[in-house]
Amino acid sequence: MDGGGGVNGGDGSCRVSPEAALSQALCSAGLEHLEDDLKIKARRRTPLLISGPVGAGKSHLARAVAGLSKGGPARVVQHGCGDFTEQTFAAALFGHADGAYTGANGERRGVLQAAHGGTLILDDIDYLDLGAQRRLLRVLDDGCYFRMGEYDVTRRVDTRIIATTNKDLDAHCARGLFLSDLLSRLRRLREDLPPLRERRGAAARLARAMLRDMFRGEAPERRPVFSESVYDAMQRLPLTHNFRDLQACVENVALFARPDRDGVVSLEAAQRAWPDLRERAEGAARGGGAAMLPEPADPAGMDDAAMLDCLRRTGWNISATARKFNCARGTVYARIRKHGWTRRR
Repeated sequence: MDGGGGVNGGDGSCRVSPEAALSQALCSAGLEHLEDDLKIKARRRTPLLISGPVGAGKSHLARAVAGLSKGGPARVVQHGCGDFTEQTFAAALFGHADGAYTGANGERRGVLQAAHGGTLILDDIDYLDLGAQRRLLRVLDDGCYFRMGEYDVTRRVDTRIIATTNKDLDAHCARGLFLSDLLSRLRRLREDLPPLRERRGAAARLARAMLRDMFRGEAPERRPVFSESVYDAMQRLPLTHNFRDLQACVENVALFARPDRDGVVSLEAAQRAWPDLRERAEGAARGGGAAMLPEPADPAGMDDAAMLDCLRRTGWNISATARKFNCARGTVYARIRKHGWTRRR
């Protein structure tokens, strides 16, 4: 192992150790202050609940933490609770016997068993129906469960659960949508992630990491280089959807901005590829700092007909329309959804 935390593979390559992977994930996400606590939480078998807004990096952090848990990265299984119906999710989580329901051909062991000896990450745990919640509660209590269609055979697993959510689960409990007993067990250990825009300097560091990962394995001359002014502008983006908005910006600038003769992508070139960067730079020049487009004093009073006309004249350019009405792009999207406006073909 070298000083940078790498581990030499048998082929002479260097792969990143789980400890270094967690450190890198936290550093690039502007969450370095959580490292010591998360390393302690990672080595426990206690359930962990990671909450935060959409795109805040919950799943990425969960994988990094799971890599340090018992079983290491090789024993991590990740499953999205919102990807399945009530029946198919229960079958995917707990497995099923042959003929358990229509279409259940053959046996299936389920992801809970697949993660035995390691960690199961359940993304968007709020989507779990009450029946599956009760069965998961038993797993957390005594490690026991049964497959669908095999209710006379009790199985046991040693699987750590890490759950993620972007919902207020206390409110879900109050509405009868989530079991309070399950919530109390899931958050025996918890981590609440702030929005990306509230993490000082994190967007610029993440943008560098995203660009590096995007062109990993490419020859040096094929890797774009952004100027510092581009990263500064990215740091000022509102990032309503956090990592996803930043990823879209980095990809578009990397693919469509033309570098100068020195091979560097200037702010002007980046702005042509991603117009939102122009708004941030202009706002910063006026205000002398990280700028956000002001919302109009009375958003409900905006002229809908004028906004629709602007959308049509600009070819449904959301950024241009938002600039015209001095509002956020999200306001334009909200008005489109509210009135059901559609683009003419």
